[in-house]
Amino acid sequence: MRCALALEGERALACGGRRLPPTLSLALGRTRAAIEAAESSGSVKHARNALRGALRLLDAAARKLRKTEASHAIDADCGRALRGVLRDARVLAKRYLKNRPETAARTAVPRGPQRIGTAD
Repeated sequence: MRCALALEGERALACGGRRLPPTLSLALGRTRAAIEAAESSGSVKHARNALRGALRLLDAAARKLRKTEASHAIDADCGRALRGVLRDARVLAKRYLKNRPETAARTAVPRGPQRIGTAD
């Protein structure tokens, strides 16, 4: 899931390499950090709890994205690409919580590109 939220620094390739607004960049960074904490957790119980927190942060990032789009701080194509990335990360996180970790690892195949703005 971490690779689904990968950015080049704080620039999204889907946004033409432009810098993301600070509030959106911070929300995505917090979400990435929570997912990394879940992945590096020693126990399944701690990983699930951290992943639940990451899901809440994904929702917060989606809200920030909607506000950023409404203020026209990013263009529609960039917003659409970022929404897809957030949606894919959320699907993978929910799949992990529903299944056992070893099952989730086998079935977790993202739909879109692994990095924002890369070709399929």
